[in-house]
Amino acid sequence: MNIAQTFANWTKSTNLCPATQARQEQLRPRRKDLVRAACNEPSCTDALYTSAELDAAIAKCRDTGPGADGITYSMLKHLGEPAKNSYLHIINLTRAQHIRPEPWNKQDTNPIPKPKEINVYRPIALLSCTGKVAEQMVHRWLQWVVGPLHDRLYAYTRGIGTQECLADVMATVNGKSVLVVFLDLEKAYELASSDAILTSLVIKGVRGHLLAWTQKYTQNREARVTFQGATKLQGLRTENKPEQDQSHGCQALSTPPPLNLPGTPIEWVNNFTYLGVNLNFRLSPTPKITLLKHKAHSQLNALRCITSLNQGATHHILRLFYIQAVRSLVEYAAPVLTTLSPTQEKTIEVIQNNAMRTILGAPIGTRLSLLRAETHLLPLTDRINSRNSSIIFKTFKTNQNCPLHNKLQGLISLSEDLAPLHTYAGHLITALRSTGSQTILSTLKKDTFHQDFSEKLPWIPSPIKYHYTNQPFSKALCPPAQAFRAALDSITLTLADNVYYTDGSVDREVPAAAAAVYSPHFSAC
Repeated sequence: MNIAQTFANWTKSTNLCPATQARQEQLRPRRKDLVRAACNEPSCTDALYTSAELDAAIAKCRDTGPGADGITYSMLKHLGEPAKNSYLHIINLTRAQHIRPEPWNKQDTNPIPKPKEINVYRPIALLSCTGKVAEQMVHRWLQWVVGPLHDRLYAYTRGIGTQECLADVMATVNGKSVLVVFLDLEKAYELASSDAILTSLVIKGVRGHLLAWTQKYTQNREARVTFQGATKLQGLRTENKPEQDQSHGCQALSTPPPLNLPGTPIEWVNNFTYLGVNLNFRLSPTPKITLLKHKAHSQLNALRCITSLNQGATHHILRLFYIQAVRSLVEYAAPVLTTLSPTQEKTIEVIQNNAMRTILGAPIGTRLSLLRAETHLLPLTDRINSRNSSIIFKTFKTNQNCPLHNKLQGLISLSEDLAPLHTYAGHLITALRSTGSQTILSTLKKDTFHQDFSEKLPWIPSPIKYHYTNQPFSKALCPPAQAFRAALDSITLTLADNVYYTDGSVDREVPAAAAAVYSPHFSAC
C-alpha cells in the first residue's frame, strides 16, 4: 500500500542530512548509558499509583475513537470496583517491571486527505484508550518532576494559547521595522530523537521506574494503516531529530539581503499565514479581513441552507450555529483585528448583519438595533475589544515576562491624550478603555501562592474525601425536616470526624452558598 509506505518513510533516518546522522551516531552510546543508569536509580517517583489518580485520569477523558483493542473511554468510566482495581494493578505492574502491554504500542492510522493538496494525506492515529489513561497518569508525574516550561513557550502550557502568541508577536513589532523569520520543521514528530528526549528528562531529574516506563513508550511502536477497507501493517518508530525545515521571512519595504540557514535558503514573502492568521509585511489587517469574509461567506451559505419557514432549524439553533461557525473566526483573530480603522470595522460588521437577517428572516431595511435586540448579539467590534481585554487581563495575572505585558505596563497610567495610539499597545489600551475596565487592571496583581504553601506530591493521596448522595426528591418540594434528615444521613456515610456539607444551593442576593462545617467538637453555619 503506497500510503502506508509513505508514512513509514517519514520516520527513516535517511531523511536527515549526513552531518546530523553522524552526530546522532556519535552521541547515541553515551546517551543510552546515561538513560540506562538513570533507570536503575531509586527515586521518590517509584511509588505506586492510587485509585484516586486513576479516577481523576479517567474523568478527564472525553469519548473518542477506540484503538485496536476496541475499548472506549465510556467503558472505562463504567468499570466496577473489582475491574478498576485490576486495571490499576496492571498499570502499576507495567511500571515496576518496565514493560508496556503490546496493544498499547499499536495504533490504527486513518489517512485523511489534506485540503487544497492532491494525493497528500494527514495520518490520524487511533491509540488504545487504556494506554492513554496510563499515559495521563505518567504525564502528571513527569510535569511535577520537570517543573514549569519556558515562559515563552505557548504550546503544551495550560492557560496559554495561540491568541497570546499572536498578541506577543504584534506587541514585539509595535510599530517598528523588524525582521521576522518563521521556521516550520518538517516531520518534527516523526523524526524526533527518542534518545535526545530521554536524555533531556534525565537532566531534568527524572529517574527510576518513571523514566523506564517513558523509555518503553518510545520503543517498538507499530501502526496499522486502514484506507478504503484495505489494511496494511507498517513499523513506525520515533527515532530522529528533524533537520530540514521550511523557512519564510516577511519582506520589508526595501529588498532585504539574502538570508540562509545551513543548507536552507529562506524565502522572502510579502504575506504569510501564521497560526491561521494572514500577516503581511505592513501588519495590516486587510488580508485578514479578506480571508475572514471568504470563510464567513461559505459558512453563511450553510446557515441559509438550514433556514426554512417549514422545515428549517429553530431560531436558537441558527443563532448557535452562527456563534460557533462564524463569530468564532472573528474572535480568534481579535489580536490582529484590534488595529481596525472605522471603515474596516463596518466591513467586519456586515458579516454579522447578514447572519442576523438570515436568522430572523428579516428584510434588508430592518434596523440593526432591532436585529441585535432580537438575536441578543453584541456588535463584532465590541466582541473584539472584549476578547483583547481578556487577553490583557490574563497576561497581567499569569505571565509578567512577555512582550505584551512590558509594552502595556507603562501605558496604563497615561491619560487618553498622551497614549501613543499609532502603536499596537496603544490600540489595545483603547480597546481596554472601551470596555471600562482599565481601572481594574491598574490594581491587578499576578497570582502567587501563599508563602506557607507547599505543593502536594502527586503520589500522596488527597486528605479530602468526597461523597455524593443523590436524593430521590426535588429540593424545592422537600420539607425542611426531610432535608435536614437527608443531610444527617449523608454526613453519617462519610465516616469522617470533620465534614464540610453543602446541598449546592446559592443565595444570589447576598451572594452566599448554603454550607455547614460539622464536627463532634463544634458546629458552625
